Amino acid sequence: MPPELIICLICAAVAVLLVIVYLILIKPASARRIDMSVYGTQFAHRGLWDQKSPENSLAAFKKAVDAGYGIEFDIHKTRDGHVVVFHDDTLIRMCGVEGRVEDKTLAELGELRLLNSDQKIPTLEELLELVDGRVPLLVELKGAALDTSLCPVANEILSQYKGPYMIESFNPLLVRWYYKNRPDVVRGQLFSNLLKEKGGNKLFYFLITILATNVLAKPHFLAYGQKSVHNLSFMICKYLYRAPAYVWTVRAQEQIPAKARGEGIIFEGFIPKELP
Repeated sequence: MPPELIICLICAAVAVLLVIVYLILIKPASARRIDMSVYGTQFAHRGLWDQKSPENSLAAFKKAVDAGYGIEFDIHKTRDGHVVVFHDDTLIRMCGVEGRVEDKTLAELGELRLLNSDQKIPTLEELLELVDGRVPLLVELKGAALDTSLCPVANEILSQYKGPYMIESFNPLLVRWYYKNRPDVVRGQLFSNLLKEKGGNKLFYFLITILATNVLAKPHFLAYGQKSVHNLSFMICKYLYRAPAYVWTVRAQEQIPAKARGEGIIFEGFIPKELP
C-alpha cells in the first residue's frame, strides 16, 4: 500500500474519531419522556417589569402571574446562606451601591431598594409563596467557577415547592450538580458566544459556547441567545438529539427567529402573541 494512501487513511480515521468524540461531548440528556408542556413556552424575563415594578421584584412577578405567563428569574446566595432573587453580579445598577450579593447578609440587602422604587430584593421563599404554583418557573442559578454552594441551599427550598419549575445556568457545573443530586428536576444549559461577551477563562467559555460541557451537565433543554441560533452544536442538539430549546431575550414579536418557531421564548418589553 502506498505511503500516501496510508497517511490519507490515518487522517480519515482521526477525523472520524474526532467527530465521534465531539458528538459525545455535546449530547444532552434525553427529554423525550418529559412532558415539557407542563412548563409552557412563554417566560417573562425577570417578570413583567416596568419603571414602577423593577425587574426581579415581587411587583413584576405578580404582574406576570396575573397575566398567566411563566417567570424566568435569577438567584444568588447571600453571605449568611440565604437565597435571593437578583440578576447582576454587583448591586450598582439596580441598587446604586457597590458590592456583590454574595458579600452581603440578608439583613443588609433588605435595606436596599430596586431602582429607587418601593421594591426590595426578594428572597426565593417570598417569590415561591407569591406564585404558589400558578405559573411555571425557570430558575437561573448564578455562580462562578467551581463554587456550587448555591445548589444545595436552593434545592432545599425548591424541593418543598409544589408548582412546576426548571433550573438553568451558564455554569455547567451548577447544572451538573442537579444532574448528580436531583436528576428528577428538569435542567437546562444557557449559552451564547461567551468568548465575545465575557473576560476570564477563555477555554471554559469556548467549551460552553460549543456545548462541549453537555457531557458534564447533561441538560434536558438548551436556552440560547438569539445570535446563537446558527451555532453548529446547537443545531445538532436540536435536530439530531431533539433537545427542547428556549430563545432569549426576545424584545418584540418580530425578533422571534423563524427557526425558533415551536420553541419556547424568554421575553421582555412586550406582550407576545401565541407561538404558531
